[in-house]
Amino acid sequence: DGNEDEENEGSQLAGSLLSELSELQGNTGLASSGSNDRGLMIGDTVEVIEGDLVGMQGKIMSLDGTTVKVRPNNDAALAELGGMDEVEFLMNQVRKYIAVGAHVKVTDGRYANETGVVVAVESIEGEDAVTSDCTAVVLTDMTHKEISVRTSQLQESAEIASGQDKLAGYELHDLVVLSGGGSANEVGVIVRVGREEFTIVNNHGIAREARPEELRGKRNKASDRAVALDVQANQIRCGDSVTIVEGPHKGKVATIKRMSRAQLFLYSQFRSEHSGIFVVRSRSCVLTGGSKSS
Repeated sequence: DGNEDEENEGSQLAGSLLSELSELQGNTGLASSGSNDRGLMIGDTVEVIEGDLVGMQGKIMSLDGTTVKVRPNNDAALAELGGMDEVEFLMNQVRKYIAVGAHVKVTDGRYANETGVVVAVESIEGEDAVTSDCTAVVLTDMTHKEISVRTSQLQESAEIASGQDKLAGYELHDLVVLSGGGSANEVGVIVRVGREEFTIVNNHGIAREARPEELRGKRNKASDRAVALDVQANQIRCGDSVTIVEGPHKGKVATIKRMSRAQLFLYSQFRSEHSGIFVVRSRSCVLTGGSKSS
């Protein structure tokens, strides 16, 4: 009999744990699968929406399943806290704060991976479950259209979306041959994949639109095997980091993404235009940090 009681107790305990869990999940129902509770991450700015410190804004310093530790953004709030530099809140006492003018990336939902600038933020009215979320209107980088997204689905980010990943078997940063007029085949690197066309930066550094039927295949493998010489006659290859020594990009450091003869398609994460790709002749560069073992 004793065993039976213990079993009942065990199953009751399991039951109550389960209901607690589902309650927790209910509380954070905003977070769809794949994002953590309310889309919050360390480093996010949040606003307190209930308790004594309503309206306080701060940065998330740490979080676990149900609580977040926030460092207030302004000194006045810090002074009021009497020297504490972090305050702990329950997850549902804060919401992600996204300012108008912030550049953001959508992390979730139908507009996932779009990027743009927030042009308006409005509270959602009337839905009890969702009072801790706001709607942001985002002007997208790609299409310059306005989209409405919950703030919990946004992440502040400097990244500029390049749209789709693939179209007709081609993807971002492929080195491709373009069918052009004349005998010389033009090559270029895909810097944006649209719904029906690509933007390509050609070997002269000029950007143009091209449809899939204008492309005559990829040259990534040939590019990976290619070797060029820099201004000091060092051998340089794809993946090497180079410093540009002359021309409009002088002084910049970038990585060789693709090569076509003496033209280097360089990538810099600090360039938002053409998803970081620009073209420089190999003799205008020097290998950064001497020779690189392959």
